[in-house]
Amino acid sequence: MKLLIIADDFTGALDTGVQFASQGVTTRVSTDYEYNFEYMPEDTTVLVIDIESRHEEYQEAYRRVFGIVQKAVNWGVPYIYKKTDSALRGNIGAELQAVSDAMYNETIHFIPAYPKTKRTTEKGIHYIDGVKVSDSVLGKDPFNPVRHSYIPDLIAEQSNIDVQLSSVGFSKSDQDKGKGHVIVYDARNDGDIKRIAGQIFGNSQKRAMAGCAGFASALSDILSVSCEINDKSMTDQSFLMACGSINPITRDQIQYATDHNFTRIHLECEEKLNLEYYKTVQGKKRLREWISICKKEPQCIIDMNDFPGELNTLEYARNHGYTEEEIRERISQVFGYVLKQIVDAGVKSTMFIIGGDSLNSFMQQIQCTEVIPMYEIYPGVVLSEYERCGRKHSLITKSGGFGEKELLLKIAEQIQ
Repeated sequence: MKLLIIADDFTGALDTGVQFASQGVTTRVSTDYEYNFEYMPEDTTVLVIDIESRHEEYQEAYRRVFGIVQKAVNWGVPYIYKKTDSALRGNIGAELQAVSDAMYNETIHFIPAYPKTKRTTEKGIHYIDGVKVSDSVLGKDPFNPVRHSYIPDLIAEQSNIDVQLSSVGFSKSDQDKGKGHVIVYDARNDGDIKRIAGQIFGNSQKRAMAGCAGFASALSDILSVSCEINDKSMTDQSFLMACGSINPITRDQIQYATDHNFTRIHLECEEKLNLEYYKTVQGKKRLREWISICKKEPQCIIDMNDFPGELNTLEYARNHGYTEEEIRERISQVFGYVLKQIVDAGVKSTMFIIGGDSLNSFMQQIQCTEVIPMYEIYPGVVLSEYERCGRKHSLITKSGGFGEKELLLKIAEQIQ
């Protein structure tokens, strides 16, 4: 094993791991953040662990990262990569601090940009499509708002680690092992990222890295393994898209697909917030209706967003005394449960799940802890396989908040 990647959500784990899998590197993605390296399959070159820490308190995020990095260091893993969200959501400061602490004050080289999805960094400020991240739609995420665009300020919220900025090379204090620190690199295009990767691995001392899938895509060359690329996967022509993201960009993509012959199954407030509803006569009837639609229609969407003019989910939830965290958890639980019932009913469709919380909930429902990424269909859109009941299943995943409005339609056409 040459590289451990630690992600804070499931879709991020897959879109980073696939950068290596698509080059023929044996890559496994696990959701077990107490992972025991003793039982790791011998052919594993890259291990990605989803620690599901994005919505945790920063102290718990620190604990999970520190624990798994310490195990990896003791196991002798040469490179550690802390995968961060391309919009800088989550517990980034605490998790970078944990990596440095677990590696005895190792310097962390942090490249947050992902130019293919219009995420860039200039003078330490992070942008999405030319807009400062804190001013963007992702900066206003209802569950993980990003309050700082200037990355040193964002890291300082949760840690006391020293932060330096670099557009070209390493600072002199990079060699100082007395105190851990983070070097944040500017990058506006893929060429910048490749140059930074070359600098880092031109010096064998650089073992700790951080960034999103953008930087990971430049790292596969360092593994220098010769493998046959596995581009064969079994996909069903029927296409079932399940969306747990409420991002405006994702909503536009869903609406465009609906306008182009996708059948849309829309969950109302009680249906998306109350798992007990599905034990009632009405809830069981609705579930049977959805299963029938998914079996009959070749292109379906299961959508958790609100329709214009109907009761707002947040308003409904507040009327019932739910906190924002309870809203997120309730929607995720219902999402995973409904998808499992559809799959267990024999619906044979290529599943496409948008949103890390939604994906994690589905995997928990079907009791699957390991996924094998195959390749990217589009930047940030990953085709993977998982095994259940002795049968391999295809799965497409994507995080919310990026892509052109026609993206869902193009993916469905490619599968068919």
